[in-house]
Amino acid sequence: MNLRTIKKPEVREVFELLALFQINSGTRIAEASAIHWEDICFTNKTVATQNTVTWSRNSKARETFISKTTKIGNSRIIPLPNFLLNRLREWCLKSGRSKGLVFSYDGNTPLKYRAICHRYDTSLININSKIKGTHIVRHSFATSFLEKTGDQRALQEILGHQTSRQTDHYAKMTGVRAEEGMRRYEQAMQNQAEIKHQTCKMLGSC
Repeated sequence: MNLRTIKKPEVREVFELLALFQINSGTRIAEASAIHWEDICFTNKTVATQNTVTWSRNSKARETFISKTTKIGNSRIIPLPNFLLNRLREWCLKSGRSKGLVFSYDGNTPLKYRAICHRYDTSLININSKIKGTHIVRHSFATSFLEKTGDQRALQEILGHQTSRQTDHYAKMTGVRAEEGMRRYEQAMQNQAEIKHQTCKMLGSC
């Protein structure tokens, strides 16, 4: 599957799924774009973030590549909610791939950063958001997660913050484990209507 042969609805879908993944996992865009199918454990309902896409910012710079590390240098395991796992399963079947990059046209080449920025605007509009950009999605997840769970320590684990000070600006709350926090988060979003409403809310369009 490549950009020349992929159908237009599927081109849109890969970006919308990337946005959905990011706003429900709290990953950085460079981390989310580097997720491989092998990083996702459907049995344990988790994803391992251990790579980062380093994009070429212009034609004269070095080529885009995947770094075998995250921004802070440590991999982390993030629990995923069932509705997101179900969408990923659907994409796995639709794309015909169970190996390689999840958010890619061919499973090997990362999406271009400019294309992500452009498509995010459209994708976020499709889910009724007026906010643009990629990093704001991570902040929106953090705010929504704390509203739903009140678990700051769980959020710190999920976001990969090395100290609690990095998470403090979202809220002055305490918590226990990331897995328990994600479970409470999912329980608060039991149906598709709530999922859509919360996605809309955390992106600031409601």
